[in-house]
Amino acid sequence: MNYQSWRGFPDPRYGYGAMFDNFIRHVPDDVTLHEHADVMVNMLQPYQIDGFYKQQHKTCFTMWESTELNPRFVRWMEFYDQILVPCDHNIELFSRYHKNVHKVPLGVDHKIWKATQRPENTRFRFHAGGSQWLRKGLDIVLEAFKRADLDAELHLKPNPEAHGVPDLQLPDNVFMHRKWFSQEDTVKFFNDADCFIAATRGEGFGLMPLQAMAMGIPTIINASSGQAEFADIASIVIPHKKSPSIYGGLWDESDPDDLADAMRTLFSSHANYKASAKLRVRKTKVWSWDNAARQLADKLPVGNLLKEPVWDTAKVSLPMRVKRKVTGSINGKEFTYLPGQEYVVPENVYQVVFDSGNVIGEAL
Repeated sequence: MNYQSWRGFPDPRYGYGAMFDNFIRHVPDDVTLHEHADVMVNMLQPYQIDGFYKQQHKTCFTMWESTELNPRFVRWMEFYDQILVPCDHNIELFSRYHKNVHKVPLGVDHKIWKATQRPENTRFRFHAGGSQWLRKGLDIVLEAFKRADLDAELHLKPNPEAHGVPDLQLPDNVFMHRKWFSQEDTVKFFNDADCFIAATRGEGFGLMPLQAMAMGIPTIINASSGQAEFADIASIVIPHKKSPSIYGGLWDESDPDDLADAMRTLFSSHANYKASAKLRVRKTKVWSWDNAARQLADKLPVGNLLKEPVWDTAKVSLPMRVKRKVTGSINGKEFTYLPGQEYVVPENVYQVVFDSGNVIGEAL
């Protein structure tokens, strides 16, 4: 028996939540999930962990989108015995900070994301969406649509909680969908598209365009970071170049003119691209959650049950000096730090004090 403990965020409306939900629903037959397994996988950002059982093999399944890893991720690398990531971009990035990094691609549930007949749209529809406005390149899509100047509609679906979505005066052929969708509504949003666009600046993997391709929808993408894993089955791949990321390092950016040209091309030859997209659906079958869960289990040690499970708090500590007296509280625990002394503090406390501008020196 192979006992595993797979942990994650339980809300599939969010990226990590969708990943966790799908892995849990596709556990291989030879794996038994149990809280007291001696192999644990945390499917979240590395610092998003409260605790673990002593003697557990600690694995983090995570991802990052730019060329420089978030400092908070770096601080937590040594806490884990193993790091799993979904793309080659992340293999290179995380391997700078950990010796045991492996790739496990994500997948598509083909029972949900499948070609479905619908009436023809009265007006051609381009669709795009994602959790964040800038990182998902929705600003690029909007600008490209304006430049393409087509008799078509653009439907944008940013996450309702997405930061940085501008308050725009939209043309009458551009529609912003800013509410939570049910799974049925989400599938319909995809299926209503004549073309799906993913001009992202960075992806850990990029589920949305892969889901569109699994439905036989003509798709325009760039081969940025995670999307490079499956760019070869997209209808049109537009170029990108490196530009400064708001998260540090560089990310990928496509030119709106290149995207506008691609939109015109697909619009004018839609019947051909639609036929080709339907033929390419079979190529998406390798990207299934069954395959992903199988690869996940195979990358982990075979687990057993802990004989005497003992819970321990997850903790990373950092040295810190402050510029001035700092007081505050986190989760009901008060703290006071004085200048002229060096403290060793929990990583989350360090981050709060650093963000307040009171830590001496660069971020550790």
